[in-house]
Amino acid sequence: PSGAGIGILFASLALSTQASAEARADLPYADRVKVKAVAAALNPFFRALGQAFGIAICQAAFSNELNKRLGNDVANDAASFVEVIRSMPAEDPDRARLINAFVESLRVVWWILFALSCLMMVLTLFTRDCGMKSDEEERLLKDHHPRLDDEAAMEAILRNYAREPNMVHSRESSMGMAYQP
Repeated sequence: PSGAGIGILFASLALSTQASAEARADLPYADRVKVKAVAAALNPFFRALGQAFGIAICQAAFSNELNKRLGNDVANDAASFVEVIRSMPAEDPDRARLINAFVESLRVVWWILFALSCLMMVLTLFTRDCGMKSDEEERLLKDHHPRLDDEAAMEAILRNYAREPNMVHSRESSMGMAYQP
């Protein structure tokens, strides 16, 4: 289930990155396409870079907290120490203390990630809508369909399209709609 959510997230981030890069480029249309390509290429790079930083920061916080609670020997090799805890009898009071130290160290990591998530949520309030169509595409669309400037005509086209998806706008038809299989 988490793979589906990540897949949806990656696709939407890639599209929004491209739209944002193109909207901010004050260049001719051909150069804006190149800017979009660069943005598409840099998107996975910065995602991987962020993952690397995230792992490094969280691992450092976990190790430091575990070092404070159990000492440097355990913090340096926490993964193998989990096997030592598993081999201990359930009644051993040291086992509960060690598990509690691991849990509290993971809690520090959770709070760091929570704080970063809150920061990112606040930063999203400052994003702006860039749209997916460039100025050139808008101009071509309006030249081809002059009625698109008229809001009432656009609403009628959309209502008719919702009723009959195979119907498209055409100037040749008497009703403004023509059947296109």
